[in-house]
Amino acid sequence: MTAYLSDIAVLAGDPVPLERVAGVTPELAQRLSSDGLGTARVFGEAPWRMAADCARSTLAASTLVPDVVVYACEGRLDQKAQDLATDAARFLAAAGLNETPVVGAGLNQCANLGSLLLSACALVGSDASRACLLTTVGSAMPEERVVNGEIGVFSDAAGSALVSARLVGSDGFEVLGIEHATCAKLGVVASLQDDQPAASAFVERIGDAMLRLAERTGVKPDGFTHALANNYATMATEVVLGLVGVPPHKAFRGTARDYAHCFAADGLLNLEHLRRTGALRDGDTVLMLCTAANTWFLVALRYQLV
Repeated sequence: MTAYLSDIAVLAGDPVPLERVAGVTPELAQRLSSDGLGTARVFGEAPWRMAADCARSTLAASTLVPDVVVYACEGRLDQKAQDLATDAARFLAAAGLNETPVVGAGLNQCANLGSLLLSACALVGSDASRACLLTTVGSAMPEERVVNGEIGVFSDAAGSALVSARLVGSDGFEVLGIEHATCAKLGVVASLQDDQPAASAFVERIGDAMLRLAERTGVKPDGFTHALANNYATMATEVVLGLVGVPPHKAFRGTARDYAHCFAADGLLNLEHLRRTGALRDGDTVLMLCTAANTWFLVALRYQLV
């Protein structure tokens, strides 16, 4: 069964110039600024509060009431919610969803959006759910804001959307296909240099995943209207896109300078920005890459007007 993504909402912390972000040296701030980044986002409260506010925005915009939630929290947890189960419970209560079943997805780091979307599509595709609320939130510890490899800076942000078996509202995205590649040996980005055989195998698996996605959707890597990657510095983003055969000019970079890398919320942030700025036309295809150190999800979407 076909699944649709709609009613996207994104909430981010307060803007902080890179040179004022903890752990970012003046030299790194200057280098990242010249490579497409400028501001990080910092949220001073518990991540689940931001996630709940974001989810309520999606719920307010939708005509459907979700009967299940898929949720992921990455990075810093509230001091009073030291485990993911407690964090999820606090999120559900704050969002007014106490009685709604929740499916957790995590440990995929900044690729969590891909695993959440895969779970949500499976739920609505099997008739187990009529509508699924997808919410992801990420928050960094002050001393851990520099992305491994110094390719970006983490920002605190949440993203939410409704996944349903039919398109609701005036527009949304049809999920054409999801493929993924994993290499368990690569626990951190630095391992790409430390373990060349594993890195080479992972790159091959990523290419195979792109081939499978192209076969399923009928869209070649360079045939997508837009391509979205995590909000890394420009050079790193071009490397990511290059691994799946997407030319640099297809990359959408509309939010990177003002938001930096918002964990798994990057994809929803960029999708919503594309939609709000009028850059999308009915029938446009979007390749969304949800990437982490050892797991990549490749998501093909088609924009539709009702």
